[in-house]
Amino acid sequence: MESPLIRLLTGLFVFLLSVGCSTSLEIPVASDGYIDLSTRNFDENRLFPMDGEWHFYHQQLLSPQEIANKQPTTEYITVPDKYWNNPRAAEQNRPLHAYGTYQVRVKLPDYHPDLGLQIFFISSACKIYINDVLWQEWGKVGTTATTTDWSLMTIREQIPIVDDEFVLTIQTSNFVHCHSGITSHVYLGKADYILDKAKGLQVYKFFLFAGAFFLGLFFILTFFINQLEKSLLYFGLFIITFYYWNCSSYKVFHYFYPDFDWSLAARIEHFAIFIYVYAMMNFIQVKSLFPAKNTFTNVIIRLELFFAIIVWFIPTYWEYTLIHTIHIQLVQLYFIYYNFVSVRSAMISFKDSLLLTFVAVIVNINFVFFQFRQADVWFNQEINVFIINLIMLLISTVIIIYEQFWKLKDLSQKVAVASEAKTQFLSVISHEMRTPMNGILGMTDFLTDTKLDKQQQEYLQSIKTSGDSLVALIDDLLDSTRIQEGKLRVDEELFNLHALMTDIINALEIQAVEKKLYLNYELEENVPNYVISDPMRIKQLVDNLINNAIKFTEKGGVTVRVWAEELEETRLNVYFQVKDTGIGISQAQQAKIFDKFQQVDSSHSRRYQGVGLGLSICKQIVELMGGNMQVESQLDQGATFEFYVPLKKGTAPTTTENTTVNSSAEPSKSLHILVAEDNALNKKLILMGLKKFGYEADSVSNGREAVQTAQKKQYDLILMDLQMPEMDGIAATIAIRAFTSPHRPYIAALTANAFDEDKNRAMQAGMDEYLIKPIRLQRIETLLLKLEKEISTS
Repeated sequence: MESPLIRLLTGLFVFLLSVGCSTSLEIPVASDGYIDLSTRNFDENRLFPMDGEWHFYHQQLLSPQEIANKQPTTEYITVPDKYWNNPRAAEQNRPLHAYGTYQVRVKLPDYHPDLGLQIFFISSACKIYINDVLWQEWGKVGTTATTTDWSLMTIREQIPIVDDEFVLTIQTSNFVHCHSGITSHVYLGKADYILDKAKGLQVYKFFLFAGAFFLGLFFILTFFINQLEKSLLYFGLFIITFYYWNCSSYKVFHYFYPDFDWSLAARIEHFAIFIYVYAMMNFIQVKSLFPAKNTFTNVIIRLELFFAIIVWFIPTYWEYTLIHTIHIQLVQLYFIYYNFVSVRSAMISFKDSLLLTFVAVIVNINFVFFQFRQADVWFNQEINVFIINLIMLLISTVIIIYEQFWKLKDLSQKVAVASEAKTQFLSVISHEMRTPMNGILGMTDFLTDTKLDKQQQEYLQSIKTSGDSLVALIDDLLDSTRIQEGKLRVDEELFNLHALMTDIINALEIQAVEKKLYLNYELEENVPNYVISDPMRIKQLVDNLINNAIKFTEKGGVTVRVWAEELEETRLNVYFQVKDTGIGISQAQQAKIFDKFQQVDSSHSRRYQGVGLGLSICKQIVELMGGNMQVESQLDQGATFEFYVPLKKGTAPTTTENTTVNSSAEPSKSLHILVAEDNALNKKLILMGLKKFGYEADSVSNGREAVQTAQKKQYDLILMDLQMPEMDGIAATIAIRAFTSPHRPYIAALTANAFDEDKNRAMQAGMDEYLIKPIRLQRIETLLLKLEKEISTS
C-alpha cells in the first residue's frame, strides 16, 4: 500500500513537469544601430548574436546609398523583431503586412578570420547588403502584395569583409506570412565554423527525422497488424508529424527542390502541426487519462482535425493569421487542463498514475519546448534544438515500448494462466470420461465371451467401435494439448520393430476384412529387428495412417511398406509408407491436410466421421522425433502417406538358462493381489477380469485402507487407483514403500490421468507400472503373466 509521502512526491513530480520556464532574452549588445564586437575573439568556434537596437525605416525600402544620401527619418527596433513591434517609438504594434528596412553598423577587431553570417527563418521577401554591395536576395521585395514575391530563407554564408567595420542592411516585405521582418537572431562568426555547422546540422536534422519517420512507421504498422492498440497508431502519427515540423518543416523541400512552391510547402507544414497535436491528444485520450466522454477535450481534438483538413482549402493568409492563432490558444488550454488532471490523478493513486506520469513526460517536454520556441529563447541555437528533440524522441520511444512490453508481459501471464486452466480442464474431463468408459468397454469385453445371437453381436460390436472412437478422440485432444505446451515426451527403449509391425497389421487386418479390403505388408531386409526409439509413438503413427487409409477406401485395399536408410554405424532412418486406393486428396486439400480440424471430406454431410486431429498430431510427433511426413495423392486415385524417423540400432536381448521360461507352461495362479479402487463399477470390472484369468483378489476403496491392508498381508501385485478419498494412490504408494518388510509388492497404477507429469509423479513415488483407463483385460492378463514369470525365475 502506498504511503502518503509517495503519493505526494508523485504528484509533485508531475506538477514540476508541467511548469514552464520563465526566461528572458539575452541582454542586447547593439545600441542606436551600432554593435561593438571588437573585443570578441572570432577564432573561437562560436556564434556571436547581433541582437539589440537596429535602425528601422518603416514602410521604406532603402538601399545603403539612399540611407547615406537622403538620411531619412530613422526609428529603432529591437532585433529579433516580433511582428514589427517598436516599443521605443510607438505605443502600438506595426501593421502585420508591410515593408521596411533594417540597418546596423558592426565594429570588428583589427584582425579577424574570414567571417560568415547566419540568419535563420526570415519569413519575408528580402534583400541583404554588405556595405554598399547587394549580397543576397530572396523572393522579390515590393510595396504591395502584387509586387512582392514571398520567400522563406535561411542564410549561412561567408560574407565579403576585409576591414574592421561593415554595415549590414536588410530590406524586407511581407503580405502573406504571420511573421514579418527579422524574427530570429542574426549571428556572426568564423566562416568555416558556420559552413561546417550548417552541413552538420543538416545531417543531424535528416538523421533525426529519418529515425523518427521509420520509428513512427513501425508503430503504425504494428497497429495495423494487431488492430488492438490504437495508442500505437496515434503515437506513430505524432512522431512522424512532430519531427517533420521540428526537424525539417518545409525546408526539406527547398533543400532538394529550391523552386518548390512555398504555398504548398507551408500547407504541408501546418497540416503536420495540426496532425501532431491531434495525434498527441488522441494518444492521451486512448490511455484513458481523460474520461471517454469528456466534452471539453473531444471538442479540441475535433477542432485540430478540422484545422488539418481546411488548411488545404483556405487562403494561406487566413491560415497564418486566424487559424494558427486559434490553434495556439487551444493547445495552451488543453495542456493546462491536462496537467490539472494529471496532478489530481497522481495525488489520488500512485499505482494508477504510473503510466500517467510517463505520458506526462512526453506531453510536458513537448509543451515546454513549444513555449521556448514561442519565447525565442536559447533553443534557437540549432544544436540545442537537435539535442532536445533527440532526447524527447528517445524518452517517448522508451516509454511507449516499456508500456507495450508491460502489456505483453501481462498478456503472457494471462495466457499462461489460461493455458494452465485449459490443461487442468482437459485433465479433469479426461479423468471423468475415462472412468465410465473403462466400465463400458470392460463390460463389452465380458459380453463378447457370452452366448449372443448374430444381431446382438452386431450391436455389441457397434458399442465397442463407438467406445474405441471416443477414447481415441480423448487421446488426440490430450496429445494436441501436450504438443502445444511442449510437454509431449518421446522416450527411448529397446524393442522389436518387426514384432511391433506384425502386431499392428494383425490387429487392423480385421477392419480391412470387414470392408472386404486387402491389407498387404512389405518389410525390406535392411530393416533391423531391434531398434531404440519410442515404440508407443511409432505404433500411434502407423495405427493412425492405416486406420485413415481403411476408413477412406471402399474398393481395393491398403499396402504398408517399411524400409531403412543407413546414416551411421549405429543410426538409420526408417521409412514407413501407407498407400491406399481410396477417395484421394485434392491439391487444395493437400495444402492443409496436416492442419488441425481438417479432413479430406470436410463437407457438412461427410460420410467419414472424425474431428481431423489425427494427421496434425502425427506430423507434429514425427517432427518431434526428428523426422518428416508428406503426402502424395490425386482425387479419386488414392493417397500415399510416408514418413521417416531416425532410430538407433539395437541388439537382441540375451536370455540365460536361469531366466528361460517355458512359454507354454500354465501360470501358477498363486499371485496375491490387492485392488484399491473407489469406483464400484471399475472395482467390480477388475475383480471379474482377475477371476476370469483364474485369480482371486482382495479389494479396498481408498488409499488408507490399502496401506493398512498391505501392512497386514504380503501382496505380489497391488492395482492402485490414483484418485481416491482419504488418501490418494501416490501417498498410499509412498507409505507402502516405506515398509521395512523385505517383500516388495509390484504396484501398478490404474488411472484416468493420461498426462506425462502424472505418470512421472507416480513412477517417482515408487510405482512399477502405469495403466491408463480404459484398461482392456488383455493388458491385465499380460501384466499377470509377466509377474508369474518373474516369480518363477526368482
